[in-house]
Amino acid sequence: MCPILLRTALASFSLADRVYTRTPLFGPIAPATFMLDQSVHPRFLLIFESMKNSLVILNSSFAVIKRDTNKMAEMIDSGMDITANAITLYIYVVSFIDFSFRYRQLLDSLPHLNKKEQEIKKFFSEFSSLKDIRNYLQHIRGDLVGNDVVDYPILGSVTWIYNGSLYSTTLNQKCNKFSTYGIPFDLKEGCYVHEIEYGVKNMVVSIDMLHKRCNEIYDTVKMKYNFSDPLFSAKIIDHAYSVKVEIGLTGR
Repeated sequence: MCPILLRTALASFSLADRVYTRTPLFGPIAPATFMLDQSVHPRFLLIFESMKNSLVILNSSFAVIKRDTNKMAEMIDSGMDITANAITLYIYVVSFIDFSFRYRQLLDSLPHLNKKEQEIKKFFSEFSSLKDIRNYLQHIRGDLVGNDVVDYPILGSVTWIYNGSLYSTTLNQKCNKFSTYGIPFDLKEGCYVHEIEYGVKNMVVSIDMLHKRCNEIYDTVKMKYNFSDPLFSAKIIDHAYSVKVEIGLTGR
């Protein structure tokens, strides 16, 4: 039997007649150099950059959500089938929720940040449903195997405002009747209180308000630190690495 040589990975080991040889995927990459004071926590840069990258991804997801909900509203007005668009929308909404939660967790673990500051405390308290929604989507089976009545869309619903009208979409669910949420309307102000909402079970989160606050809190936190390289704290991912893996057969 010919051993199989895997030309890229991270260690070396053998399994029966198959030999897997691993080498670094990207080779020696020189990390960015920062002059750190002795008092700076060694994980600070790693956590801060992970938090920033999560924000960039959720910003990208929000841009697609905004674009697609506007397009779907026009399709609904024209009587067009939105099924394919709704599936794509759900992918980005769930991604947005997941990365918002991840961003929140990283912010909470960021060294040298006073979590008792009013602005920080407010951010953690005003989106308390985010953790519950994320956990529901991660562990959805637990809500379905019990005896509780399921009178809500299993994967939730997305509701949004376009040109002053309210639209909502949910995936087909023929096995039971269900109800879902609309966006609250402020009678005093004469407008809806936010633009895009995701709701599931008895939980809702404002997508547009969460997006706005994640960016506001990042700007607040960023101003507390002085980075020698401004690009490091910019809301961009300045480089993504890629690799091509080739698998070939070799003789003994």
